[in-house]
Amino acid sequence: AGTVYSTTEDMYKLDRALYVESLLSTKMKEQMLKQHVPEEYGYGWFVRDRGGVWDVYYHKGNLAGFASFITRRTQKNQFIIILSNAENADLSDIENGIHKILRAQD
Repeated sequence: AGTVYSTTEDMYKLDRALYVESLLSTKMKEQMLKQHVPEEYGYGWFVRDRGGVWDVYYHKGNLAGFASFITRRTQKNQFIIILSNAENADLSDIENGIHKILRAQD
């Protein structure tokens, strides 16, 4: 954090790379996305289950003037990324709204 800048396009490329072994091996991805601490946190991702399946990985953050929220739902091959220049915006509400729209399309 602090001096990291990215774009939604670069984040999308990262998401796609995590479905294949071009960036990390399967074993490394399993370790990254496994819950390691009681707060449902893996290596760089919060881990959440939906319906008994551990398939929701997310991270949120903010710096002065910016906020972000990233969600990966691997069972549905969904990736939601929200970048905002309003550091106090409640991006989790926006993410939930997007998820509801995607779920209605299933």
